[in-house]
Amino acid sequence: MIPSDFVNKDVPFKFSGEKMKYLLSLGLFSSNDIDSGSKLLLKTVAQQIDRDKIKSVLDMGCGVGVIGISLKMHFSDASVTMRDRDALAVAFSRENARINKVDDLIIENSLGLENLDEKKFDLLISNIPAKAGETVLEDFFRRSVNFITPSGRVAVVIVAPLAEFAENKIKQFGHEILHKEETYHYTVFHYRGDKSSNPDDEMAIYVRNSEIFQLKKTEYRLETAYNIPDFDQPGFRITHQAEILNPFQIGGTGLFWNPGQGHIPVFTAVKKNNRFDRIFLSGRDLLQIRMSERNLKREKPQIETVELPLYRESQLPDHIKEQSLDFACFDITPVSRTEWEQDLKEAARKILKPGGWFFVVGKSADIHKLLKDNKGFTPVEDRKYKGIRAALFKRNK
Repeated sequence: MIPSDFVNKDVPFKFSGEKMKYLLSLGLFSSNDIDSGSKLLLKTVAQQIDRDKIKSVLDMGCGVGVIGISLKMHFSDASVTMRDRDALAVAFSRENARINKVDDLIIENSLGLENLDEKKFDLLISNIPAKAGETVLEDFFRRSVNFITPSGRVAVVIVAPLAEFAENKIKQFGHEILHKEETYHYTVFHYRGDKSSNPDDEMAIYVRNSEIFQLKKTEYRLETAYNIPDFDQPGFRITHQAEILNPFQIGGTGLFWNPGQGHIPVFTAVKKNNRFDRIFLSGRDLLQIRMSERNLKREKPQIETVELPLYRESQLPDHIKEQSLDFACFDITPVSRTEWEQDLKEAARKILKPGGWFFVVGKSADIHKLLKDNKGFTPVEDRKYKGIRAALFKRNK
């Protein structure tokens, strides 16, 4: 079950005669009500598609699960797959399926169209995120038709400023628009078309830049992605971390929570005299995890990397052996009103070895709350810079 502090509110929703309710979160899109774009998209599906024609559905970027769960209730005999890159969205989708008593859903933490192989769906549907990045959107409009049945369709809703771009791409790739519907804020497209080739490297569509960076005289190469901060140069949140970590020798088994583009994981891995043999990459955003892993594998292929997409720090001890980490770095961006401080400290106490390093960075106000109780840790460094505070501790023996 979702911890109650993550739930902002629950709202009623009715679709195709079925009454439902959905839990919403301040940490996810549309935290106060069901998004009007999703409502419009569902309405067009109900009006344009016969119920007996849909036996399989893929909901891309499912969020809290409104579209996928609603369609499972509408197309009761259909198999429905839902996927999202955000571990918190996946958790909310599962919980909303449970409270609405909807079974037999496949809910996955995954990126876009990856690993669909030869799967085909009668309906591929998405409320497209505006911040996905042009190359990601272009790839979606080009390849989404690869994963529908011959009589199937793709149905999407997109914000009005991107509607012209979307329509141009759909037509550019030779697809047939079956239905178009507009409001002031959103446009819906239903389309189908001819297959195109799938790339050998599915992560390449996310790459924005590839260049050499430098932190404290340590050089490293990084590929950076759309929709993650610090894609062109490290911001002061990154440089502040490097400033504190640079004098210390760290290695062994490490953890990076919210690793971003990979600046700090790669910097610490390649820095002289640091020796990591295993690194866990964790946090909510699977794209951050995958980009950081991609960059680590190129710079330090000998280091074993482990993906751990999780939405809350308290989940870490369920996946990492007790007192097995030599170093744990937490880049903190808490969901408002959640009781994250105790979760973080308890997780660090459980998974760090006695004498292991505990490093945390975030907004000064957040770190101040965290550091009111240092039980179990000895302070080593604690610095503020431009509203960002970072602190380094040793786990007591």
